[in-house]
Amino acid sequence: MMIQNIKSWNFRNFTRSTHVFSEGINIICGDNATGKTSLLEQIYVLCLTKSHRAKKDIEMIKLGSDFLVLKGSFVSPVKSIDLQLSLSDKGKIAKIGTKEVKNLSSYIGVVNVVLFCPEDLLIVKGSPGDRRKFLDVEMGQISPNYLRDLIEYKDLIKQRNALLKDFSSTTPKNKTLLDVLDEKIVLVGIKIIQARTKFLNMLNQIAVDKMTAISRNNETLRIVYKQNVAVEQFSETLKQSLESDLAKGSTSVGPHRDDFVIEINDQDVSLFGSQGQQRSSVLALKFSLLQLISNVKKEMPILLLDDVFSELDEYRQNEILKLINKGVQTFITTTTINEIDKEILNKSNLIYLTKENGNER
Repeated sequence: MMIQNIKSWNFRNFTRSTHVFSEGINIICGDNATGKTSLLEQIYVLCLTKSHRAKKDIEMIKLGSDFLVLKGSFVSPVKSIDLQLSLSDKGKIAKIGTKEVKNLSSYIGVVNVVLFCPEDLLIVKGSPGDRRKFLDVEMGQISPNYLRDLIEYKDLIKQRNALLKDFSSTTPKNKTLLDVLDEKIVLVGIKIIQARTKFLNMLNQIAVDKMTAISRNNETLRIVYKQNVAVEQFSETLKQSLESDLAKGSTSVGPHRDDFVIEINDQDVSLFGSQGQQRSSVLALKFSLLQLISNVKKEMPILLLDDVFSELDEYRQNEILKLINKGVQTFITTTTINEIDKEILNKSNLIYLTKENGNER
Protein backbone atom coordinates (compact mmCIF):
# COMPACT_ATOMS: atom_id res chain seq x y z
CA MET A 1 0.00 0.00 0.00
CA MET A 2 1.24 3.49 -0.80
CA ILE A 3 -0.08 6.99 -0.21
CA GLN A 4 -0.49 9.19 -3.29
CA ASN A 5 -1.35 12.45 -1.55
CA ILE A 6 -2.45 13.96 1.71
CA LYS A 7 -4.40 17.13 2.48
CA SER A 8 -4.82 18.79 5.85
CA TRP A 9 -6.88 21.57 7.35
CA ASN A 10 -5.98 23.21 10.68
CA PHE A 11 -3.26 20.70 11.48
CA ARG A 12 -0.89 22.23 14.06
CA ASN A 13 0.47 25.60 12.82
CA PHE A 14 -0.97 25.46 9.31
CA THR A 15 -4.35 26.41 7.96
CA ARG A 16 -4.12 23.96 5.08
CA SER A 17 -1.53 21.89 3.24
CA THR A 18 -1.32 19.57 0.24
CA HIS A 19 1.46 17.12 -0.55
CA VAL A 20 1.83 14.65 -3.42
CA PHE A 21 4.16 11.64 -3.16
CA SER A 22 5.79 9.03 -5.37
CA GLU A 23 6.18 5.33 -4.83
CA GLY A 24 9.55 4.19 -3.53
CA ILE A 25 11.63 6.54 -1.40
CA ASN A 26 10.54 10.10 -0.63
CA ILE A 27 13.27 12.15 1.02
CA ILE A 28 11.92 15.22 2.82
CA CYS A 29 14.73 17.72 3.27
CA GLY A 30 14.71 21.08 5.01
CA ASP A 31 15.91 23.10 7.95
CA ASN A 32 14.39 22.71 11.39
CA ALA A 33 10.86 24.11 11.83
CA THR A 34 9.95 23.71 8.15
CA GLY A 35 7.30 21.03 8.78
CA LYS A 36 9.19 17.81 7.98
CA THR A 37 8.09 15.97 11.11
CA SER A 38 4.56 17.38 10.89
CA LEU A 39 4.21 15.94 7.39
CA LEU A 40 5.10 12.46 8.64
CA GLU A 41 2.78 12.98 11.60
CA GLN A 42 -0.13 13.72 9.25
CA ILE A 43 0.34 10.35 7.51
CA TYR A 44 0.66 8.54 10.84
CA VAL A 45 -2.43 10.16 12.36
CA LEU A 46 -4.54 9.58 9.26
CA CYS A 47 -3.76 5.85 9.39
CA LEU A 48 -3.81 5.24 13.15
CA THR A 49 -6.13 8.04 14.40
CA LYS A 50 -3.63 9.09 17.10
CA SER A 51 -0.40 11.06 17.13
CA HIS A 52 2.96 9.73 18.29
CA ARG A 53 3.81 13.24 19.54
CA ALA A 54 0.67 14.68 21.13
CA LYS A 55 -0.42 13.58 24.59
CA LYS A 56 -3.90 14.93 23.86
CA ASP A 57 -5.59 14.94 20.45
CA ILE A 58 -6.58 18.58 20.82
CA GLU A 59 -2.88 19.56 20.67
CA MET A 60 -2.92 18.84 16.93
CA ILE A 61 -5.67 21.38 16.20
CA LYS A 62 -4.41 24.77 15.04
CA LEU A 63 -4.66 27.42 17.71
CA GLY A 64 -7.83 29.42 17.18
CA SER A 65 -9.59 26.61 15.29
CA ASP A 66 -12.02 24.07 16.68
CA PHE A 67 -11.41 21.18 14.27
CA LEU A 68 -8.90 19.54 11.97
CA VAL A 69 -9.36 17.33 8.92
CA LEU A 70 -6.97 14.95 7.19
CA LYS A 71 -7.67 13.33 3.80
CA GLY A 72 -5.48 10.89 1.90
CA SER A 73 -5.60 8.67 -1.18
CA PHE A 74 -3.96 5.24 -1.04
CA VAL A 75 -3.36 2.60 -3.71
CA SER A 76 -2.04 -0.94 -4.01
CA PRO A 77 -1.85 -3.33 -6.97
CA VAL A 78 -5.33 -4.60 -6.14
CA LYS A 79 -7.27 -1.69 -4.63
CA SER A 80 -7.53 2.03 -3.96
CA ILE A 81 -8.75 3.63 -0.73
CA ASP A 82 -9.57 7.14 0.43
CA LEU A 83 -9.32 7.80 4.15
CA GLN A 84 -10.60 10.81 6.06
CA LEU A 85 -10.21 11.68 9.72
CA SER A 86 -11.89 14.63 11.42
CA LEU A 87 -11.13 15.74 14.95
CA SER A 88 -12.93 18.25 17.19
CA ASP A 89 -13.93 18.64 20.82
CA LYS A 90 -16.86 16.36 20.00
CA GLY A 91 -14.53 13.49 19.16
CA LYS A 92 -13.29 11.74 16.03
CA ILE A 93 -15.05 10.88 12.80
CA ALA A 94 -13.28 8.38 10.55
CA LYS A 95 -14.36 7.57 7.01
CA ILE A 96 -13.30 4.93 4.52
CA GLY A 97 -14.37 6.38 1.20
CA THR A 98 -17.61 8.17 1.95
CA LYS A 99 -18.73 5.72 4.64
CA GLU A 100 -18.33 6.68 8.28
CA VAL A 101 -16.78 3.98 10.46
CA LYS A 102 -18.65 3.33 13.70
CA ASN A 103 -15.78 1.67 15.57
CA LEU A 104 -12.17 2.85 15.23
CA SER A 105 -11.02 -0.77 15.66
CA SER A 106 -12.48 -1.35 12.17
CA TYR A 107 -10.56 1.64 10.75
CA ILE A 108 -7.13 1.11 12.31
CA GLY A 109 -5.14 -1.33 10.21
CA VAL A 110 -6.87 -0.57 6.91
CA VAL A 111 -3.59 1.11 5.96
CA ASN A 112 -0.53 0.07 7.96
CA VAL A 113 2.39 2.33 8.82
CA VAL A 114 5.69 1.77 10.61
CA LEU A 115 7.31 4.86 12.11
CA PHE A 116 10.75 5.48 13.54
CA CYS A 117 11.23 8.83 15.31
CA PRO A 118 13.39 10.18 18.14
CA GLU A 119 10.56 9.55 20.63
CA ASP A 120 10.88 5.82 19.93
CA LEU A 121 13.99 5.68 22.10
CA LEU A 122 11.46 5.57 24.95
CA ILE A 123 10.90 1.94 23.93
CA VAL A 124 14.39 1.34 25.33
CA LYS A 125 14.89 4.08 27.89
CA GLY A 126 11.33 4.88 28.93
CA SER A 127 8.85 3.38 31.36
CA PRO A 128 7.00 0.04 31.10
CA GLY A 129 4.01 2.12 29.97
CA ASP A 130 5.98 3.33 26.96
CA ARG A 131 6.76 -0.24 25.96
CA ARG A 132 3.16 -1.38 26.47
CA LYS A 133 2.08 1.51 24.24
CA PHE A 134 4.42 0.19 21.52
CA LEU A 135 2.88 -3.28 21.82
CA ASP A 136 -0.69 -2.01 21.80
CA VAL A 137 -0.27 0.33 18.82
CA GLU A 138 1.58 -2.16 16.63
CA MET A 139 -0.51 -5.19 17.56
CA GLY A 140 -3.67 -3.18 17.06
CA GLN A 141 -2.66 -2.58 13.44
CA ILE A 142 -2.58 -6.27 12.62
CA SER A 143 -5.28 -7.62 14.91
CA PRO A 144 -8.69 -5.94 15.35
CA ASN A 145 -9.51 -8.69 17.88
CA TYR A 146 -6.55 -7.64 20.03
CA LEU A 147 -7.65 -4.03 19.87
CA ARG A 148 -11.19 -4.94 20.92
CA ASP A 149 -9.90 -7.14 23.76
CA LEU A 150 -7.62 -4.34 24.92
CA ILE A 151 -10.45 -1.78 24.95
CA GLU A 152 -12.65 -4.19 26.92
CA TYR A 153 -9.84 -5.03 29.36
CA LYS A 154 -9.04 -1.37 30.09
CA ASP A 155 -12.73 -0.70 30.74
CA LEU A 156 -12.91 -3.67 33.15
CA ILE A 157 -9.83 -2.47 35.04
CA LYS A 158 -11.35 1.01 35.26
CA GLN A 159 -14.53 -0.47 36.72
CA ARG A 160 -12.60 -2.61 39.20
CA ASN A 161 -10.48 0.33 40.36
CA ALA A 162 -13.60 2.43 40.92
CA LEU A 163 -15.13 -0.40 42.94
CA LEU A 164 -11.96 -0.84 45.01
CA LYS A 165 -12.06 2.82 46.01
CA ASP A 166 -15.67 2.56 47.12
CA PHE A 167 -15.64 -1.03 48.40
CA SER A 168 -17.50 -2.16 51.49
CA SER A 169 -17.21 -5.77 52.63
CA THR A 170 -20.52 -5.37 54.44
CA THR A 171 -22.34 -4.79 51.18
CA PRO A 172 -22.96 -8.19 49.51
CA LYS A 173 -23.48 -6.75 46.04
CA ASN A 174 -19.97 -5.26 46.08
CA LYS A 175 -18.40 -8.67 46.62
CA THR A 176 -20.61 -10.20 43.91
CA LEU A 177 -19.70 -7.44 41.43
CA LEU A 178 -16.01 -7.83 42.25
CA ASP A 179 -16.16 -11.57 41.59
CA VAL A 180 -17.87 -10.97 38.24
CA LEU A 181 -15.30 -8.33 37.23
CA ASP A 182 -12.39 -10.53 38.29
CA GLU A 183 -13.69 -13.42 36.21
CA LYS A 184 -14.02 -11.22 33.13
CA ILE A 185 -10.62 -9.60 33.71
CA VAL A 186 -8.94 -13.00 33.82
CA LEU A 187 -10.69 -14.24 30.65
CA VAL A 188 -9.86 -11.15 28.59
CA GLY A 189 -6.44 -10.67 30.21
CA ILE A 190 -5.34 -14.17 29.28
CA LYS A 191 -6.17 -13.48 25.63
CA ILE A 192 -4.03 -10.32 25.76
CA ILE A 193 -1.09 -12.15 27.37
CA GLN A 194 -1.26 -14.96 24.82
CA ALA A 195 -1.46 -12.51 21.92
CA ARG A 196 1.53 -10.53 23.24
CA THR A 197 3.53 -13.73 23.71
CA LYS A 198 2.86 -14.80 20.11
CA PHE A 199 3.61 -11.32 18.73
CA LEU A 200 6.92 -10.93 20.59
CA ASN A 201 8.01 -14.44 19.61
CA MET A 202 7.42 -13.64 15.93
CA LEU A 203 9.17 -10.28 16.28
CA ASN A 204 12.13 -11.93 18.01
CA GLN A 205 12.71 -14.36 15.16
CA ILE A 206 12.95 -11.55 12.63
CA ALA A 207 14.85 -9.06 14.81
CA VAL A 208 17.88 -11.32 15.16
CA ASP A 209 18.73 -11.01 11.46
CA LYS A 210 17.94 -7.28 11.31
CA MET A 211 20.28 -6.48 14.20
CA THR A 212 23.00 -8.69 12.74
CA ALA A 213 22.87 -6.71 9.49
CA ILE A 214 22.83 -3.30 11.16
CA SER A 215 25.75 -4.17 13.48
CA ARG A 216 27.96 -5.92 10.91
CA ASN A 217 27.53 -9.30 12.67
CA ASN A 218 28.81 -7.90 15.97
CA GLU A 219 25.59 -7.81 17.96
CA THR A 220 22.67 -10.11 18.64
CA LEU A 221 19.28 -8.88 19.81
CA ARG A 222 16.68 -10.56 21.98
CA ILE A 223 13.32 -9.35 23.28
CA VAL A 224 12.39 -10.72 26.71
CA TYR A 225 8.72 -10.56 27.67
CA LYS A 226 8.25 -9.70 31.35
CA GLN A 227 4.72 -10.90 32.14
CA ASN A 228 3.21 -9.40 35.26
CA VAL A 229 1.45 -12.68 35.94
CA ALA A 230 1.50 -16.18 34.48
CA VAL A 231 -1.65 -17.28 32.66
CA GLU A 232 -2.19 -20.32 34.88
CA GLN A 233 -1.80 -18.23 38.07
CA PHE A 234 -3.78 -15.17 37.00
CA SER A 235 -7.05 -15.92 38.78
CA GLU A 236 -5.49 -16.96 42.08
CA THR A 237 -2.95 -14.10 42.11
CA LEU A 238 -5.70 -11.57 41.46
CA LYS A 239 -7.63 -12.88 44.46
CA GLN A 240 -4.53 -12.85 46.67
CA SER A 241 -3.86 -9.22 45.77
CA LEU A 242 -7.28 -8.00 46.94
CA GLU A 243 -6.15 -6.70 50.33
CA SER A 244 -3.28 -4.65 48.92
CA ASP A 245 -5.40 -3.51 45.96
CA LEU A 246 -8.06 -2.24 48.37
CA ALA A 247 -5.41 -0.28 50.26
CA LYS A 248 -4.09 1.30 47.04
CA GLY A 249 -7.42 1.64 45.26
CA SER A 250 -5.97 0.11 42.09
CA THR A 251 -5.43 -3.27 40.45
CA SER A 252 -1.86 -4.55 40.71
CA VAL A 253 -2.16 -7.81 38.77
CA GLY A 254 -2.65 -8.23 35.03
CA PRO A 255 -1.25 -7.43 31.59
CA HIS A 256 -1.73 -3.69 32.20
CA ARG A 257 1.47 -4.08 34.29
CA ASP A 258 3.44 -6.05 31.66
CA ASP A 259 6.86 -5.04 30.36
CA PHE A 260 9.58 -6.28 28.02
CA VAL A 261 13.35 -5.85 27.87
CA ILE A 262 15.56 -5.52 24.80
CA GLU A 263 18.92 -7.24 25.19
CA ILE A 264 22.02 -6.88 23.02
CA ASN A 265 24.56 -9.64 23.48
CA ASP A 266 22.55 -10.81 26.53
CA GLN A 267 22.71 -7.44 28.29
CA ASP A 268 19.87 -5.01 28.89
CA VAL A 269 20.48 -2.30 26.29
CA SER A 270 18.75 0.32 28.46
CA LEU A 271 21.41 -0.16 31.15
CA PHE A 272 24.54 -1.18 29.27
CA GLY A 273 24.01 -0.05 25.66
CA SER A 274 25.56 3.00 24.03
CA GLN A 275 23.40 5.65 22.37
CA GLY A 276 24.18 4.08 19.00
CA GLN A 277 23.25 0.60 20.23
CA GLN A 278 20.02 1.83 21.76
CA ARG A 279 19.07 3.58 18.53
CA SER A 280 20.09 0.56 16.44
CA SER A 281 18.05 -1.80 18.60
CA VAL A 282 14.91 0.31 18.09
CA LEU A 283 15.58 0.44 14.35
CA ALA A 284 15.99 -3.34 14.27
CA LEU A 285 12.68 -3.60 16.10
CA LYS A 286 10.97 -1.31 13.59
CA PHE A 287 12.36 -3.07 10.51
CA SER A 288 11.31 -6.38 12.04
CA LEU A 289 7.85 -4.93 12.52
CA LEU A 290 7.80 -3.91 8.86
CA GLN A 291 8.42 -7.52 7.80
CA LEU A 292 6.03 -8.95 10.39
CA ILE A 293 3.14 -6.74 9.27
CA SER A 294 3.89 -7.65 5.66
CA ASN A 295 3.85 -11.37 6.53
CA VAL A 296 0.54 -11.11 8.41
CA LYS A 297 -1.34 -8.64 6.21
CA LYS A 298 0.18 -9.79 2.88
CA GLU A 299 0.80 -6.15 2.07
CA MET A 300 3.71 -3.81 2.68
CA PRO A 301 3.16 -0.99 5.20
CA ILE A 302 4.26 2.59 4.61
CA LEU A 303 7.61 3.28 6.29
CA LEU A 304 8.20 6.63 8.02
CA LEU A 305 11.76 7.45 9.14
CA ASP A 306 12.03 10.73 11.03
CA ASP A 307 15.59 11.95 11.73
CA VAL A 308 16.83 8.39 11.34
CA PHE A 309 20.52 9.11 10.73
CA SER A 310 21.27 11.01 13.94
CA GLU A 311 23.95 9.40 16.12
CA LEU A 312 24.60 6.53 13.69
CA ASP A 313 27.92 5.96 11.95
CA GLU A 314 28.12 5.85 8.14
CA TYR A 315 28.14 2.05 8.00
CA ARG A 316 24.95 1.72 10.05
CA GLN A 317 23.28 4.45 8.01
CA ASN A 318 23.99 2.60 4.76
CA GLU A 319 22.89 -0.74 6.22
CA ILE A 320 19.59 0.84 7.21
CA LEU A 321 19.10 2.13 3.69
CA LYS A 322 19.79 -1.36 2.33
CA LEU A 323 17.14 -2.78 4.65
CA ILE A 324 14.51 -0.67 2.91
CA ASN A 325 12.92 -3.34 0.75
CA LYS A 326 11.77 -2.80 -2.80
CA GLY A 327 8.06 -2.22 -2.85
CA VAL A 328 8.05 -0.31 0.45
CA GLN A 329 7.02 3.31 0.13
CA THR A 330 9.42 5.12 2.43
CA PHE A 331 9.58 8.63 3.82
CA ILE A 332 12.87 9.93 5.23
CA THR A 333 13.29 13.33 6.86
CA THR A 334 16.71 14.92 7.00
CA THR A 335 18.26 18.37 7.28
CA THR A 336 20.85 17.49 4.64
CA ILE A 337 21.17 14.95 1.84
CA ASN A 338 24.98 14.93 1.99
CA GLU A 339 25.14 11.83 4.19
CA ILE A 340 22.73 9.75 2.11
CA ASP A 341 24.14 7.12 -0.24
CA LYS A 342 24.27 8.54 -3.80
CA GLU A 343 22.75 5.43 -5.35
CA ILE A 344 19.76 5.69 -3.02
CA LEU A 345 19.55 9.42 -3.60
CA ASN A 346 19.36 9.03 -7.39
CA LYS A 347 16.36 6.70 -7.04
CA SER A 348 14.49 8.92 -4.60
CA ASN A 349 11.89 11.63 -4.87
CA LEU A 350 13.29 14.75 -3.18
CA ILE A 351 10.88 17.07 -1.40
CA TYR A 352 12.49 20.31 -0.26
CA LEU A 353 10.62 22.16 2.47
CA THR A 354 11.22 25.73 3.58
CA LYS A 355 9.26 27.92 5.95
CA GLU A 356 7.77 29.57 2.87
CA ASN A 357 6.88 26.53 0.75
CA GLY A 358 6.48 23.77 3.32
CA ASN A 359 2.81 24.43 3.83
CA GLU A 360 0.27 27.07 2.97
CA ARG A 361 -0.68 28.97 6.08
